[in-house]
Amino acid sequence: MIKKFCLIIIGLLISWGQYCYADSEILYPEDDYDTFWFPSTGSDRWAMVDDPAGSPDDWTTYVYTVTLNARNAMVFQNTSFTTIDSLYLFVRAACFGGNGIDTLELGYILEGETPSWQEICDVVITTTITNFTCKLTGEWSQSTVNSRVYGFAAQTPEEQQWVTQCYLTVYGEAAPPSGKPRQPIVRDIEDGGGIVR
Repeated sequence: MIKKFCLIIIGLLISWGQYCYADSEILYPEDDYDTFWFPSTGSDRWAMVDDPAGSPDDWTTYVYTVTLNARNAMVFQNTSFTTIDSLYLFVRAACFGGNGIDTLELGYILEGETPSWQEICDVVITTTITNFTCKLTGEWSQSTVNSRVYGFAAQTPEEQQWVTQCYLTVYGEAAPPSGKPRQPIVRDIEDGGGIVR
């Protein structure tokens, strides 16, 4: 009886797993778009901040600026999700010199149009390297996620602002195989150790 019950439970779990398509994926920058920060080496800004999640190289590669409102917007990888639940932009940043406190603005622009910077949030950076995660509000679809470019802009740059890592985290659902219904999934959204705004 117990064995039969266990087999039923295992069968249900396997069956449920066949209908679970909700997940998360991380999208990294892959090209420059509207970039006015300086790379620590070479000429590609995006390549200075594309460190894998959880493995930043900190000040081995980075971008920096001391110019007010200077943007660094980049083209990111496309999401494969057909349904978008939520979207987060992550940066790892610090500043050096002056009073050791500055403001960095995270945002995005619509690719293919005259740059119109849309602010996501402001974060306060200091001389301590810190992770920041900002949630993008509003309704998002696969096409809107893929048609925008994302990045950051210097605010009150009394010091040299540095960013060493930047990526998008998308929570959503891939299209189920033909004939499979989509099932709701409940999950916790983690900020990856950053400060969520």
